[in-house]
Amino acid sequence: VHFDPEMWLVSANNEISLGKEDLPFGKSLLLLPNPASDYLYIQHNLGKINSLEILSMEGKAELISSVSEEDMRTKINIENLKPGMYIIRIVYPEGKVTRKFVVNR
Repeated sequence: VHFDPEMWLVSANNEISLGKEDLPFGKSLLLLPNPASDYLYIQHNLGKINSLEILSMEGKAELISSVSEEDMRTKINIENLKPGMYIIRIVYPEGKVTRKFVVNR
């Protein structure tokens, strides 16, 4: 029996998301409201957010109309997203984190 002989399923280049426990001790991240309709707020203590990306469940990058950031709160305009589930990927100085959220109108 040969399981995955060409390493299609198992490779060193894969990313693993650990879910809610993927933040260092003392760091927090909340997506509010969830489900959201027009704006999604990211409440956090991650420091400066280097970048963020919203992906459809199929992995397609979605455009974000505007992003405004305060010290511990980021507001994202999601009016252009169709109703459904999305993934947000946030890169901050100590690493990156992914979360799911729902757009509902």
